[in-house]
Amino acid sequence: MTDGQFLLLIFALLYLYECLRWFPAGPSSGNCLGEPRSPGHGVASPPWNCFAHGGAFALLPPLPPVGAHLVTAAWPAVPHAQGLCLWDEVNGSASHIPWSEVNASAEEATLRVAPGRAVRCVHGWQAAEWARLIQSWKPLPQEDRESQFLAKAATLLEEQLLRDAGVEVARATRSLRWNGTLLVLWALGILPYTYWRFGDTLPTLVAIGSLYFVMLCQAVTLWWISRRDPRLKYGRWSHILGAAFYPPSSIRSADWVCLMKSPEIHPLLAAFTFGQREAAEKLAAQAWRLARWPVGSISERPWDGPEVQALRLFFAKVNLGVSRLETPPALPEGASKHCPRCLATYGDKAETCHDCGGMPLVKREAEPETAVAV
Repeated sequence: MTDGQFLLLIFALLYLYECLRWFPAGPSSGNCLGEPRSPGHGVASPPWNCFAHGGAFALLPPLPPVGAHLVTAAWPAVPHAQGLCLWDEVNGSASHIPWSEVNASAEEATLRVAPGRAVRCVHGWQAAEWARLIQSWKPLPQEDRESQFLAKAATLLEEQLLRDAGVEVARATRSLRWNGTLLVLWALGILPYTYWRFGDTLPTLVAIGSLYFVMLCQAVTLWWISRRDPRLKYGRWSHILGAAFYPPSSIRSADWVCLMKSPEIHPLLAAFTFGQREAAEKLAAQAWRLARWPVGSISERPWDGPEVQALRLFFAKVNLGVSRLETPPALPEGASKHCPRCLATYGDKAETCHDCGGMPLVKREAEPETAVAV
């Protein structure tokens, strides 16, 4: 391998690393990331990492053209009578912080609700808004807390807000995405060819200079966009300098704008608005089971807290009957019970689901016409 080939390989790996994103998980769902194909419309592929307990990485499409995308996330906390409810990012179990111990504040994109308890949000402004809302809940009676939460949840499930954001993100990042596409073609195509064809001569230096000129244009464009939007004030200079001096960051400059301009929207709304109906209903069924049959400090099951009420109202808006979400699984031969949370099937001797933190099983009779031999 020559020095030029080695440098090209290193650049490709750095570029793939720049395309990698970490998204924190939500209470009963993960995050949803989708690509607008045209202003106000669709996702080019199914959302990544929807409804996972823990956060996960998502690889943005590295090949040109550079696309726009939206990032959504579920509500980070829910007010219950016994305290503020949070969900563990690893196993999804619920825990409550007594209202007397709640002291919400925001530190960049981290929402801190009590000493040693924090939730990772998508944006800094989202964390700050939730911190103010949670603090306002402390002196209120539970009925008012739930009413305010439902009002907040309704905005997270507003379709027009999501469609307007798709139009705005596509428009705001158009120049950045065109420059990024030109940069990736130049850096991975034209520049390697020029070096292979001419070596360390003037044409190669001209190609390198042209690449740097486009990077400067990208940095100026990013500065111009960020100066007009308050949401892009946080950390903008690190991204502007990266666009000017670091090619992978310059190529993916539009990603930061897409992230910061993404509205506070629930992943289920994106799935029903932009995705396939069948896939969205599967995600809805999983979200409904996780909300109705929680694990952790919620002992009342099936649960009917404010987050369940918010989901029920949303499903009514999209004409999805709750009965369709509660269809039990077919029992294979030898099984007579199932877990209402994960739908795993068990034999007569099992009492709890070991995958769901000891969730009590539901006993049923096998249906001969749907039973499947293992």
